[in-house]
Amino acid sequence: MSADRLMVFHAPFPLQPDRVAASMLRPLAMRRAFADLGYRIMEVTGYAAQRRRAMARVWAAIAAGERIEFVYSENATIPNALTEPLHLPVHPVLDAAFFRHCQRSGVPVGVFYRDVYWRFPRFREGINPILEAGLQVAYRSELMAFDKAGLHLFLPSRAMARHVPHVDPARMSALPPGAPDVEPGDACGNGSDGSDDGGDLELLFVGVLQDNYRLDACLQAVSRAPGTRVTLCVRQETWEETREHYTPLLPAGRADVVHRSGSDLLPLYERADLGVLFTEPNPYWDFAVPYKLYEYLAHELPVIAVRGTQTGRLVEEMRIGWVLDYDTDALSGLLRRLREVPEEIEAVRRRMRQVLPDQTWRARARTVAQVLGGTERKP
Repeated sequence: MSADRLMVFHAPFPLQPDRVAASMLRPLAMRRAFADLGYRIMEVTGYAAQRRRAMARVWAAIAAGERIEFVYSENATIPNALTEPLHLPVHPVLDAAFFRHCQRSGVPVGVFYRDVYWRFPRFREGINPILEAGLQVAYRSELMAFDKAGLHLFLPSRAMARHVPHVDPARMSALPPGAPDVEPGDACGNGSDGSDDGGDLELLFVGVLQDNYRLDACLQAVSRAPGTRVTLCVRQETWEETREHYTPLLPAGRADVVHRSGSDLLPLYERADLGVLFTEPNPYWDFAVPYKLYEYLAHELPVIAVRGTQTGRLVEEMRIGWVLDYDTDALSGLLRRLREVPEEIEAVRRRMRQVLPDQTWRARARTVAQVLGGTERKP
């Protein structure tokens, strides 16, 4: 791609490379992916004062006749107007006005709309009713402004569209997380071979133990499947909050609980045979897509998922693991079989290597360019 192709990358918060949460990993990965594709990037990020100055530079470029292919925005989990440090809407229409100006100037705009927690009562428990009413107005007002501007919404999955009000579903499309870059030597494949004389079958869960992630059936299944082990890599604070619940469920002598992130995860991936996303289903899992699904894919770690969830549908579609009912006996039976027939695991690893190129962050950036009207070429 020629280096003169120009885009705008927008985020209503400062980009912080030192943060490891998925909410920050995604915007950083997407920005890097656009750069890897050869785009010259005008950045409109930071708090409102920084964004206002950057917006002025974009408007000046448009006025000078410079061709900007598109604007891509990564939104926060709260409306753009509330992302100031004190969460006060001191610039309530700043970003919506910017998007509308770009659209009217012939520059298409796409916003990644991260989630719809605010539409589900169980995730709003404990919030002051007055604050909750204000938040509902802010969320809905932002979506109505997006609809009025005519921009495109990218969602973690197409299934989420039915939960997003005020915007025409025809202007929504899926943009799930991407698989991170992994050096060939860092991929999975060094776990046990699953045979009776080859050690235990190793399961790995990387995530957050909260109400949205319930692993009871998984831990019970490991307890009932001889020759299997499980490692839970979870945040220290969420483990302390859930320790009383999970400690009695851990299979005696065959479970580890660790707290690691970043490069410290590599030894866990190298040792593991299977990646766990076998969590109790709920309405949110019908459309939510965990970042770790694609991290498992990058590390060639076959996935165990639950039927009826978006994760399960993706695993089936890509054929990168096994999808079961959320049932202890079903999972324990699968684990016993895989320990006896490890060739099944290796076959899935080969499939993961085949599908990976179309599931990277660069592939996601190409999708954005195609949807917003560009003519993307692979580098």
